[in-house]
Amino acid sequence: MSEVYNAWRAINGAGDHPANGDWGITGALEIRLTEADPDAYGGLAGGDRPNPRAISNVVSHQTEETETHEGFSDMLWSWGQFVDPDLDITGESEDAAPIAVLTGDPDFDPLGTGEATIGFHLSNHTDIGGERAHPNAITSYLDASMVYGSSEDQHATIRGDGGKMLIDEDGFFPKDSAGQYMGGDVRSGENVGLTSFHAAFAREHTRIVDELAERDPSLSDEALYTLARRVVKTEIQKITYDEFLPKILGEGALGDYGGFDADVNPTVSVEFSTAAFRFGHTLLSPTIQRLAENGGDAADALELREASLIQWCLLKLALIQFFAA
Repeated sequence: MSEVYNAWRAINGAGDHPANGDWGITGALEIRLTEADPDAYGGLAGGDRPNPRAISNVVSHQTEETETHEGFSDMLWSWGQFVDPDLDITGESEDAAPIAVLTGDPDFDPLGTGEATIGFHLSNHTDIGGERAHPNAITSYLDASMVYGSSEDQHATIRGDGGKMLIDEDGFFPKDSAGQYMGGDVRSGENVGLTSFHAAFAREHTRIVDELAERDPSLSDEALYTLARRVVKTEIQKITYDEFLPKILGEGALGDYGGFDADVNPTVSVEFSTAAFRFGHTLLSPTIQRLAENGGDAADALELREASLIQWCLLKLALIQFFAA
């Protein structure tokens, strides 16, 4: 029975596509929907183009707070940030490419030295015929890899016994040697909202395992784990397609599912990973609104800049209360 369940989905996505088993797997090179710009090779965008920081200052200039006309909460962008690590991550190379800052930039050069730069490294890449190709460090599938990992090594660090995830008595993943919470993705400890989702679905996995074991005590460790993983993956897909995307794209924008198309390569594209899905950064709020256990507003909103989990000791109590039974 374990062999049957284990064959369902490989952690690295291998074999998920019935005809092209290496499409969308961990480490697959991101596909291109447009031709690469030869002028950008070896540089950021070509020497005759506007300074990227200057573009950012113009495009991102905001003088007042905005809100969606539907009144969506911070859960919207938090879910987007949670799903993104399920689809793509491009590692950083050793090639430094610092971004020049215009003299007098209010944030990076307030004293007008004209010497400030923004630290930046080119993404990890492979040179193929004079053109950069970027490997996706995780699976391109919406398969809950941010919960379970995209490699066997990472997967092994968070898997427990009895079909369950390796979580502590408070319901959180263990910490690594640097004191950061481990999860299926290296970014799971970036902020409170992200870690909340990781904790929630690790606990959901445990709940499902307990329910399955009660229904059928003969199920093996492998069977319990794989079946629960399958349910969690389905839940994440359901939320994404039925709740998240309609709020982003509009009701009915996706249309009805037309069935599996074997000709579609599911590997994430360069355009999606570097540009299209980056729109989510525009959704962030300066503060994270919180609710008390009784459903009322918490006394204080959490400043986004203070939501980093590096100082986890300051935030753990709030998260424990948030997930209290």
